[in-house]
Amino acid sequence: MPTRYDHPTLSDLDSRVHTNTDILGDQPQQQARKLLLPQIAKKQTNALNVIPTPFEFFQRLVTGRRCSCFSVEDDPNGLCTVCFGTGVVGGYQKRGTKVWVLDVTLPEVSAVNVAPDWSRPMRPIRWILLPTAVFGYLETKIRLSSNVGQLDLLWKKATDKPKSKVEFWIKSPADLEWVEMTEDNMRDRLGFPEVSLRVVFRRDTPDDPLPALSCLRLSYKLIPHTTIKANVPQAKESLTLEEFGIYESFASQQLVLDSTIKSCSTEDFLYNVRDGLSWKVIEIGRFDPLGVLLEWALTCRLVQAFEPYAHVPIGQVLSPSELPPKALYSMYSVERIEGEALKVTTRAGMHEPYQVDPLERRPKVSTEMIEDETQRKVIINGGQ
Repeated sequence: MPTRYDHPTLSDLDSRVHTNTDILGDQPQQQARKLLLPQIAKKQTNALNVIPTPFEFFQRLVTGRRCSCFSVEDDPNGLCTVCFGTGVVGGYQKRGTKVWVLDVTLPEVSAVNVAPDWSRPMRPIRWILLPTAVFGYLETKIRLSSNVGQLDLLWKKATDKPKSKVEFWIKSPADLEWVEMTEDNMRDRLGFPEVSLRVVFRRDTPDDPLPALSCLRLSYKLIPHTTIKANVPQAKESLTLEEFGIYESFASQQLVLDSTIKSCSTEDFLYNVRDGLSWKVIEIGRFDPLGVLLEWALTCRLVQAFEPYAHVPIGQVLSPSELPPKALYSMYSVERIEGEALKVTTRAGMHEPYQVDPLERRPKVSTEMIEDETQRKVIINGGQ
């Protein structure tokens, strides 16, 4: 006779061990976390690919060496080219890259006839040649992390005068002699775990100016593509201050990002690859139901030329051929041509390309009137 399984009675249910887990009640959340939310995140990414706006994302460093401008002052110096006002050497790091900085705070540096200049009132503290010497050098090792063999930035802040020079040389374990530290030579040696660095200070006579080095900033890529995509709504320009000659008076700009970046703070900023403008994050909206990150809703303000964010070197960005299709601009479109040149197309016609300082990266704003007296040649950020 087959065994008969009776349904549990109410008393049997009450006598079970309770684990505070309702399997039937948790099933919708589990299904959403495993199936539904990943699909929503994927669709959000696909939506940004329709008319994307490329940005480089820079995060503030919160750990690292204490900058020399902060070691001798009460607060970090906002004009410091080593920490950019953060107090931490390096200041900001682009997403997908690794930053290495040589300054007076770097340990394990051998110095010959070179010493920090603590008597100089300006910050950061510089390496200088001793007053009685005409030749000296620094030696250290650059320890490289696993990377994709792409150099992002090589930035040297040193004196460069006819009779007073600072030279940079590198040598990998496979090299027999020192070679000049150029972008090509450094890129060819990113596959080694470490590279030796020699910084030579020289001058012709003791009466010539002392050669000095503020910092050497090296950045290389950990991933092939560092650019992120954002949805930029239509920008609004305020006309209130135009009477006083202020044509860039944006209060804020909304940016919608997918789940590519995993963390963001109000100390970070983004660089628009299209128009060369930087945007400081001031408000953060994180949409992560059930712990699954779907998108970011950021409120940003335009970075002004006098702020520390405007002086952070950007490094390599997408070339004109790699840029995604442009969004519709209300007054004109901006595109990069031949390096740092920009071409501005307005409804009134075409203007000749003009140059942008690669360090400042901000287009030179001109108030020159064009054919239509109601339009001005002013750089603004357009949207979809």
